[in-house]
Amino acid sequence: MNGRAAIHEHGLEVYLGSRRTRPLTCLGDAGEIEASACSRFDAQMPADHPVRKLPRKWWEWDYIAGCAEAVGCLSADATALGLGVGDEPLIFYFANYCGKVIATDLYGDTSNNCLAGCW
Repeated sequence: MNGRAAIHEHGLEVYLGSRRTRPLTCLGDAGEIEASACSRFDAQMPADHPVRKLPRKWWEWDYIAGCAEAVGCLSADATALGLGVGDEPLIFYFANYCGKVIATDLYGDTSNNCLAGCW
């Protein structure tokens, strides 16, 4: 066995127990969220970034970045699309590795974003 206990039911493989490798899709269960981060994103972000205190959000960013790395989406010929990105650092991280980034959010007159009102 490869560390995953599995049962087959109705043609589907159901995993039991802990995972040794991260799948490209999974829920952020306690085991995933408590596991150490493993992406280049995590390694490059400041240790005192305030969102590190929010484990579920940090896991989400690390997981997305790690999956993008694993499937080869971070390259000069890649285009990243971000909708509703706000000021989250993940889209800026992608901008360092992708050839083109298209990102948007709703910014208004009361927004703290430096682009608000400039358009």
